[in-house]
Amino acid sequence: MKSEFRCILAQFLILIICLKGKAQEEYNVSTAWFVSANGTDTLGYNAFTPNEAAHPGWGVVYLHGGGFFSGSRNGTTDQAYCSELAKAGIPVMSMDYRLRQVGKGFH
Repeated sequence: MKSEFRCILAQFLILIICLKGKAQEEYNVSTAWFVSANGTDTLGYNAFTPNEAAHPGWGVVYLHGGGFFSGSRNGTTDQAYCSELAKAGIPVMSMDYRLRQVGKGFH
């Protein structure tokens, strides 16, 4: 599990380093899953990559709020924030993490 996450994080960092140029209003969003539990995709990330980076080598790893009880990388305000950063030419990786269920621990 850790090696899969590290591999994906390394790929994302290499992508950030390779991006060059000025910021544009256009960007791409891709979704991938980095943990599979019981054969079901449970955790993933969205990569917001501008067509041209404003600051080559820069990037943001965005984690949603919610105190480990609520929230998602696909929340409306989370998506809007990441989109605005990508429009400004800053690559963003928005990740999910395990949430805690009351009385059941993390799922």
